[in-house]
Amino acid sequence: MKNIRIHQLDAFSAQLFGGNPGAVVFDADNLTDKDMKNIAREMNISETGYVLTSQRADFRLRYFTPSDAEITFCGHVTLATLAMIAREKRFGADQGIVKQYNIEINAGLFKGEIDWSGNEPIISFFPPPINLDPVPFNHAQLAEALAINLDIIDQSKPILIERTNRYVYFAIKSLQELKELNVNQETAKAYAEQHNIILYCASTPHGVDENNHAHSRVFAPLVGIAEDPVTGSSQGPLTAYMVQNGMVPQSLSKVNTEQGDFVGRPGRATVYILGRDPIEVKVSGPAFHVFSADMQIP
Repeated sequence: MKNIRIHQLDAFSAQLFGGNPGAVVFDADNLTDKDMKNIAREMNISETGYVLTSQRADFRLRYFTPSDAEITFCGHVTLATLAMIAREKRFGADQGIVKQYNIEINAGLFKGEIDWSGNEPIISFFPPPINLDPVPFNHAQLAEALAINLDIIDQSKPILIERTNRYVYFAIKSLQELKELNVNQETAKAYAEQHNIILYCASTPHGVDENNHAHSRVFAPLVGIAEDPVTGSSQGPLTAYMVQNGMVPQSLSKVNTEQGDFVGRPGRATVYILGRDPIEVKVSGPAFHVFSADMQIP
């Protein structure tokens, strides 16, 4: 029998039932791929992350969905993992210390940070390089694929795809139209298969909270997620998309983003703009610890 301890957190939320649930398993080197898939299926939340030893970094992270898909990068589980590292004071994390970590994922290396210089740790990660490219389809074709009204799409803004994660970004004219957006999962999945699209991110430069700069909704039918409450890995490229297309003031050094309000799990992130050419960002947010439990795997 293999004994593991699994932790569940609501990432990008400071309270229970907000943000995006994510699960974390430490000391996962003895788990097989089949074990990881079975645990992710048992947890039945969008992603479960596994922390392993690394020869190239402080640790390695792997991410699995309940549909057995392994994804290259998952922002909200990364945030949850760093929050649990702080909570359990692993990897040298402790109060009074600002600690950065090199993290290995299937897409390469990136950095995470626990800033515990104050009373509470501030959890952040520096996403992999952001590369936004044009797509081989137009607004009308995208609207048809998602079975949505073309008129709600802001066609003055381009449709772009983030090269590393295969995320598609497009703009919706208003917050109300974004709220009413209803994507056809079947046709959206077929189009995603055709163009290798992991998720669709629809956004608007209007927030539920007037102090925020953007609201987004994310649909990932290709990996079995009808709508993701809060997508940590999309926040950096979303900020890059909005900066590049003049959707937020050029003077801003940080962008406050929202997601999840329209599915009853509001989440909030702060994206710090560290550089603009090329775009470099740091994504920060809270993570609420829900529970920890032991599991025995045959």
